[in-house]
Amino acid sequence: MTIAVYLRVSKEGGDSIANQRKLILDYIRRMPEWDGARIQEFCDDGYSGRNFERPAAARMLQLAKEGRIACIIVKDLSRFGRNYLEVGKYLFRVFPSLGVRLIAVNDHYDSGKPMESDSLDMMFRTLIHDMYSRDLSEKVKNALSVKAQCGAYLCALAPYGYQKDPEDKNRILPDPAAAPTVRRIFRLAADGWPTVRIARILNEEQVLTPMQYKRAGGCKRTSWNCVREANFWTTETVLKILRDERYAGTAVYGRRKRKEPGKSRQEPVRKTDWITVQNAHPAVISQDEYRQAQQMLRTCKERGRTGKNKNPLRYKVRCGVCGHAMVRGGKKNPYYRCTVPFMTDRYACPIERIPAAELLEMIYAELGRQVAVCVDYNQIFMEKKRCLAADRAAAAKKLAKLQAACAGQEHHIQELYEKLVFGQVSRDEYVTAKTCFLSRKREICEQIWQLQDEERKNGIQDNAGCGQTFEEEQEIRQAAKDMLAELLREVVIYPGCRVQIIWQVRDPFAAGGADLPQAGDACRQTKTACTSDTDGSGF
Repeated sequence: MTIAVYLRVSKEGGDSIANQRKLILDYIRRMPEWDGARIQEFCDDGYSGRNFERPAAARMLQLAKEGRIACIIVKDLSRFGRNYLEVGKYLFRVFPSLGVRLIAVNDHYDSGKPMESDSLDMMFRTLIHDMYSRDLSEKVKNALSVKAQCGAYLCALAPYGYQKDPEDKNRILPDPAAAPTVRRIFRLAADGWPTVRIARILNEEQVLTPMQYKRAGGCKRTSWNCVREANFWTTETVLKILRDERYAGTAVYGRRKRKEPGKSRQEPVRKTDWITVQNAHPAVISQDEYRQAQQMLRTCKERGRTGKNKNPLRYKVRCGVCGHAMVRGGKKNPYYRCTVPFMTDRYACPIERIPAAELLEMIYAELGRQVAVCVDYNQIFMEKKRCLAADRAAAAKKLAKLQAACAGQEHHIQELYEKLVFGQVSRDEYVTAKTCFLSRKREICEQIWQLQDEERKNGIQDNAGCGQTFEEEQEIRQAAKDMLAELLREVVIYPGCRVQIIWQVRDPFAAGGADLPQAGDACRQTKTACTSDTDGSGF
């Protein structure tokens, strides 16, 4: 038998991995039934319990689904997770169906004991952990906001051109080695130099990029937002520095936020909602230099506008040599080209201009050919309706579960009232527990309303699309344009104007997509042939 020992500590701390390990191992030693059992440890250090997007937890749950783990032991249920619905799903549905036993030592919980897993006390505990996590998250946010309003620097790494104050981790000071480069970038921008020329100068002089500079300084960060490990100065890097108000001595906080506690996905915040504090730290440049650079950037942006029309290929046309996104240029006759050769001579990128209209024509033709080979257009329309029906069925199933959970909260409140009447709980305990159940019921009701609203919107879109037919060629082309955003992953341009069209693995017509040809020919009239991949396998 294999016993999984799961350990978790969040970034805020409050517990330690060593203490959890000692507590659980001591508990296992006191259980004679586990003599000779294989113990496998899973540890998530620095991960929130609000979700199950944790590497060690994911591995453990996968092994449990494969039947390779018989028992999971945690210090308490909050170590396993703090999301009431997610934890409840595993406690009351997943683990019982898999035959996996869950033990929370400090909570005196053992799913192997009869009636324990369905007790009101256990449901109440999971709800309390959920509410505690939400409350703690809000308190941490408020505390950080207060510190930010005082001008404290709260990021883990100092921006390029700065270094952390050795005497105060919430304060930054100009870096004597990198600050001159920042000043030079702002001076060149104020003098009217375009960002592409600034990047080329820095590359020719072999100035270390922000990523290279931090690594040379011993930074142990492993994840960097760059296309290749062989990093070089780009217009985006220069623009990021020029638009950063922190170089003028202004502290900026709250530019992005998480939609839900524990989730890794962030969304941008309106600039009016940012927390900014003037003169919070020593400036690398003056306010006048910063304003001059911003004015020059606005002038260049106005000069380079190409209209407000939506571009279906935005950020999807990529150079096959350097890997960077190609830039769209031209107003009357738009085209794509790689700007990396203007910044560095490191890569032999294609220098040809690819007309946008010609590229779109090639993509639409290839998309129509792929679909035509697979099934007729009327069959595609029926397949789309089948997918919509399947989505509705899944949404209805989810809605039924939420409604059942809402009814369950009502049942718990009724049980709680009966215990109050018979004197099994005090009035204070009754009020506290009822508040928790009502709070959870409101959350579930909000999810129900959101799901019903989405279903109503989908029904309107479906009714609007029912009148479409695929009999006329013009309508077929329009349908291909509508599907392009979903089906197209990227377009890769190689030297000699060779074009590779890469489609998404998942598309709206998954049943027909399995029969699509793996590669096809779509070519420009005056250039060489191109390749189209439906599975993303590469050129």
